[in-house]
Amino acid sequence: MKKDTLVVCGLAGIIGNIPKEFLTWGLYFAGIVKYTFVHFCAGLVVNPAIYVNEPLSLVIGVMIDYTIATAFSLALYLGMRKTGTNYWFLKGLGFGMFVFLICYGFMRPTFSLKIESPPLVALMYMIPNLLYGITTSWFLKRYGVFKIFR
Repeated sequence: MKKDTLVVCGLAGIIGNIPKEFLTWGLYFAGIVKYTFVHFCAGLVVNPAIYVNEPLSLVIGVMIDYTIATAFSLALYLGMRKTGTNYWFLKGLGFGMFVFLICYGFMRPTFSLKIESPPLVALMYMIPNLLYGITTSWFLKRYGVFKIFR
């Protein structure tokens, strides 16, 4: 039976996002970071000054976050189809850095919530994205790329 590429990439995005979320929420509850990416996503569609911490807003933020993670995993899948699965760990690190650059660099002006920019805070946002890249890369190597047409 032929596997569906979008389903595999969706699962890769979800699986890759889970450890990122655990780490990010741990940093949030420890008071190291002021917001998680879920807060930033929720702030795109609700008034962040009033509603960003409400449970329904956070559910919306989680849905947006996992949608973004799935879209990025499709990009990683296509890249790994082209280049192979060798050096998946390094590809995952590079991909995680790329995701960090897109989400916290280029997309930062679109966020209604403003984040502090000291290097330590930037590092605390970068590390979960590196973990996302590594986990997603591992999942695609293990279950997705080149096994999708079985």
